[in-house]
Amino acid sequence: MNKRFTYALLVALVYGVIIAILSYVMGGQVNWNSVIGSAIAGFILFAFVWKSRENKRLAKQQQEEGRI
Repeated sequence: MNKRFTYALLVALVYGVIIAILSYVMGGQVNWNSVIGSAIAGFILFAFVWKSRENKRLAKQQQEEGRI
């Protein structure tokens, strides 16, 4: 596995654990639909959205360095 995919799985796990703890504290039981949804959202966020934003930021930074 490449590094980005490994980190995306880690972020998905962390999002799932955080929402499980929060749902247990707030409601007294774990809402598994929220846990699964947050884990999927964490994976998508880190694997795809974060990487595209990073690429745009790096391209903009390189373009600005070329102007100076």
